[in-house]
Amino acid sequence: MSLKRRRTPIATLWLAAFIAAATACESESTGPADRPDPEPDPITSVVITAPATEVAAGTTLQLTAQVLPSGSSQTVTWSSSDDGIAAVSASGLVTGTGSGTATITAASTVDPSKSDAVQVTVTCAILTPADVANGGNLPPDACYTAESPLVVNTGTLTVGEGVDIHFAPNAFLRIASGGSLNGIGTATKPITLTSVDAAGQWRGVNFDGSRSASNVLRYVTIVNGGSEGWSGAAYSRSAVLLQDDALVDIGNSTITGSGGQGITAYGGSELTFEDNTLSNNAVAAWMHPDNAGAIAGSTTFTGNTENVVRVAFGNNDVVGNEATWPALEVPYRIQTRFFIDALLTLQAGATLEYTRDASTIVRNAGAITAIGTEADPVTFTGVESLSGYWQGLRITTASTDNVFDNVILESGGSQPWTGNGDSRAMVYLEDNSKAVFTNSTFRSSGHYALWVPDGGDITGFDNNRFVGNARAMIVHPNRAGAVLPSNEIRENTEDRIRVTFGNTDVVTTDQSWEHIGVPYLVMSRTFVQAGLTVAEGVTLEFAQGASLLVDDGGSLAVEGGDPEVGGTPVLFRGAEDVAGYWQGLRIGTASTSNALSHVRIANAGSSQWFGGGNSIGALYVDADGLLAMNDVLFEKSGGLAAIVWGTVTCSNVDHGGFGLFVRTGGTVTGCPSP
Repeated sequence: MSLKRRRTPIATLWLAAFIAAATACESESTGPADRPDPEPDPITSVVITAPATEVAAGTTLQLTAQVLPSGSSQTVTWSSSDDGIAAVSASGLVTGTGSGTATITAASTVDPSKSDAVQVTVTCAILTPADVANGGNLPPDACYTAESPLVVNTGTLTVGEGVDIHFAPNAFLRIASGGSLNGIGTATKPITLTSVDAAGQWRGVNFDGSRSASNVLRYVTIVNGGSEGWSGAAYSRSAVLLQDDALVDIGNSTITGSGGQGITAYGGSELTFEDNTLSNNAVAAWMHPDNAGAIAGSTTFTGNTENVVRVAFGNNDVVGNEATWPALEVPYRIQTRFFIDALLTLQAGATLEYTRDASTIVRNAGAITAIGTEADPVTFTGVESLSGYWQGLRITTASTDNVFDNVILESGGSQPWTGNGDSRAMVYLEDNSKAVFTNSTFRSSGHYALWVPDGGDITGFDNNRFVGNARAMIVHPNRAGAVLPSNEIRENTEDRIRVTFGNTDVVTTDQSWEHIGVPYLVMSRTFVQAGLTVAEGVTLEFAQGASLLVDDGGSLAVEGGDPEVGGTPVLFRGAEDVAGYWQGLRIGTASTSNALSHVRIANAGSSQWFGGGNSIGALYVDADGLLAMNDVLFEKSGGLAAIVWGTVTCSNVDHGGFGLFVRTGGTVTGCPSP
């Protein structure tokens, strides 16, 4: 039997070959994970979708962004041109934080050059008078527009942190006597009271008689107030005004851009003002004298046209309560006369700057304590550094708190204090007054730097300087002994200490006139009715016709130095070097203290001591007089050297050729022959 070969179809063979080839290729190729991804299409743009472009302050608006082409990464970064107007979150949620228009931008995180932006306008709610009339709450971060004046009549208007209120030009906020304002912001979310127009102004905030303890402002910024006055008075134009006994506490706040004062406080109001800033106002502040100390030393002053704290509104304003004025970055500018009826303390470094002819008068129960340091003196000066610019300081009280140490007094003495035209003095003490001056400087007075009458006690007057004044001082002879030799008088137009105010002035207190380096100028007849000692080196000059009379229990001990051993004699002479210019010395007591030792007497003998002949002499010792003279020289007498009715002993006395006249009953021992 023969076998037949079986034939395989061609189609079957082709399929088997294809499968085998495909299997071989698959085993030799790499997997999909090893192949590179295709390059993504480049980002062409970002498109923001906004359901609206306006949002109310304190509310939100959700924006979305699409990155094209659609297959691109959709992640974007959101930003705002002004977070103070509109803030945006990472998800595109916009929150109105202020008022105005801000630009919101979404940028691709893959290609930040591709972005889109929309402008979002944030609007403020309208705040009406009815909204605040009875107080209320303004929630945090809210924004309002006040188109008309707002008055809080009752209750407390509480303002939350971050609140903005924009006032129209005719608008203001007034806190009446029955209302109060409590605004507590934070350093990061201050409360802002400002104008609708950034370049405009509104009137400001007026605490009108409100004495509520709730009147507290913290981290509040008040911008562009002071558009006009709260009354017809010029000083009422202020961004913040306290009047009619208002009580307010302001801290950590800023008042800026006022067209008048940043803050003004009338008399009777009470202000606490610490850690605040007054900037770019026409005038930094204007205070009643009772309130000037409320401006704390922590206050920052910058960019104000008048970078000062003005003090006093009228010439009868009074410091009626004990107060302390701290040292500020700027001067206290005294606008006019004001009175001190309580203790006023001026801290080291404080400067009081007076306008033309302004003054301060300490009276009633008042006193002034001004204690500086060498580095930080207390300064009383004029707005302009001109001699005789302001009137000065007048002290009428005998308080032991009238103390001046390390003080500069300058540019006073513009006007007389009384009907006496000579009473111009930068520091003027009245009778029954007391003041202690130490380590202080008196300069540039237009007349006297210091005026001290008999009742003006300057005990302890030590280490002071008088420089560049028209006249250094005038001191009653009963007070001249208080001027200690440590004081310095130089470079004044008249370098003298003027003594006596009238021809009845009397030395009634034991004292010594010390050598100050300048003459004492005795202006008129002067009586000595206590123990007066004239120290070595002193020069006494006498005005024309003046005299010195020792009587009624007085004594005169003149203790010059012996020139032969380097000492300096005492000199009695005329204010002008003319023979017979002043009358002379008269000794009318039998005190054993009456002595002239190492003395030169010149220019005396201007007029008679009594009627009749031989009555003109430089020295007159009357019938009750007792005098010892040692090393005495008489020069340029207008008559005799001496007339003796009493008892005189001499040692080395030279009458200069003018002779002695000894009347019947007079006794001289050791004196040169007549």
